[in-house]
This record gives sequence, C-alpha cells and structure tokens, in this order.
Amino acid sequence: MARKLPPLKALRAFEAAARHQSFSKAAEELHVTHAAISQQIRGLESWLGAKLFRRITRGVELLEDGERYRAFLTEFFDRLERETGELRVRLGAAHVTVRVDPQFAALWLVPRVSEFSQRYPEIELNIVTEAGAFEARRDDADLAIVYDYTSQHEHDASLSCELLIVVDAYPVCSVSHAPDVGRDDPADLLSENLLHDEDRQWWRQWFQASGVETPDPIPGPLYSQSHMALMATESGQGVALLDDLETAESVYAGRLVRLSEHGIPAGAYFLLSRRDGALKEPVVAARTWILDKMVGFREKHGLSQL
Repeated sequence: MARKLPPLKALRAFEAAARHQSFSKAAEELHVTHAAISQQIRGLESWLGAKLFRRITRGVELLEDGERYRAFLTEFFDRLERETGELRVRLGAAHVTVRVDPQFAALWLVPRVSEFSQRYPEIELNIVTEAGAFEARRDDADLAIVYDYTSQHEHDASLSCELLIVVDAYPVCSVSHAPDVGRDDPADLLSENLLHDEDRQWWRQWFQASGVETPDPIPGPLYSQSHMALMATESGQGVALLDDLETAESVYAGRLVRLSEHGIPAGAYFLLSRRDGALKEPVVAARTWILDKMVGFREKHGLSQL
C-alpha cells in the first residue's frame, strides 16, 4: 500500500519558512523565489486541509499546529541529513563542502583545489561562494571561510573560529608602469589613474594615514570586484590599493610592484568549523589542509597571522 506523504519540496519549504519565520529567508536558503515558497506552502496547507501560518501585516506567524509540525520536521530533517552523511562516508562517497567568501575563493582557495585532490583523491571538495554568517546547526557546509568574522558576525559558541590571515592594503602597479610613478612622496600618487576597489573610501583612508589631503571624490574608475581591479592593475591601467592576499602571488612573480611600505589594515579571514565533536575524518582532513596551506603561504610571502 502506497504511503500517503505530502510532497518533499513542500515540506522543505514549510520547514525553512517556519524556522526562519520568513518566506523571504526560506527562499534565500533554498535558492528559490519568494513566490515559489508561498506556492509550496499553499499546496501543503491544501493537502493537509489545515492552515499552518497566520498572515499578518509584517509577514507570517506560525499557528500552534504549524509550530508542532515544524518541530517534528526540523528534527526529522536534521536526522536525515546526519544519517545520509554518515552513510555516504561509510560507502566511500566522502564529500566536504566549504562555504567561502567569494574573494578568498577566487584568489586563494580555488587555484589550490587540484593540490588537495592530488593529496586526497578519495575526498570530493565542493566550493560554495557566499559571504555571510555561518550557522553551525543549519548550514549545509562542513567548513566556512569568512571575512572579518569577529566584527561582522554574532558570536556562536557552537563554532570553532581560527584566524587564517590578517591583511593590509598597499598601493601597487604593474612593473611596466612603475618607472613612471614616484615613490618618495605619497601625494605623487594623486596624479596617477587610481583604480578603486568597491569602496572609494579605501584610497581616502590611505592618503589620510599618509598625511595627504585629497579631493572629494577621489577620481578614478571603480571595480565592483577586487579581482577585476587586480587584473586592471596587472595590465598597466593604473595604481590600485589592494591587500596582501590579492597581491602576494603577483608581487612574488614580478607582475606587480609595491609603491610604498605604508599600508592600512584591510581585515582578516577566519576558518569556521563545528565544536560539537561531530567532524568526520574527511572534514578534519580538509580543515587541516587549509590551515597548513595558509601557513606555507604566509611564510612564503612574509605575511603575518597576527
């Protein structure tokens, strides 16, 4: 006799919306639209023949039966996820998902994934680029690499937070462009084509720290992603203010040259993992590998962790 079960997609949509008390946040978590979440929940309520939410002015509110059903489904999905993960490990399907700040992924982690695969051919490393908080209990990722965790995220006692690298930003340009740029007076850089990375305030902060007055705004093209500013700088389009992580390999390879030894603080990157003792062997291997590779990177380029 066939089981009389509601659609799995509808259950996932309801559980996420009920847990977040928000259709919008559920849509973000499941990577669908707000309308799709609403449609799935209406379908589930129709299938059950009962309302699970009360629609209010500022959003939705769980009814008593909805909360009871949410608690059951959350426990069920948690156990299903845990049992499935353990089964995959026992069957040799070792997958480790790392949620990474997009910039860190592009500049540091992705170019090194092949090294991880050569060392651990039995482990599949999945990279998900997304900036934002990492929830140990609900996040699909096994590990996370985030930018400025201590200042931008609420403290979560269930997470282990390990500092990977502290970065400073320095003015750099291509080697071919360097002879035309004066290095003695920081004010000389105002006559250059200054490339801005996301926030025009970076250059202003650097000039202020150097005791130089600047126009408002400081002219120059804006790049929404730092790796685009890096590419423009390497091609000789101007002078950019970029951090150690972005420029270390290019400076080491002779594609870029640093124009001043005066830098400004540019934040830090942290590796997050769970404290609950449930880290599987593949996750431990990936975590250890990331930490070891970062130690080698810092030593190679004379960068500090502190």
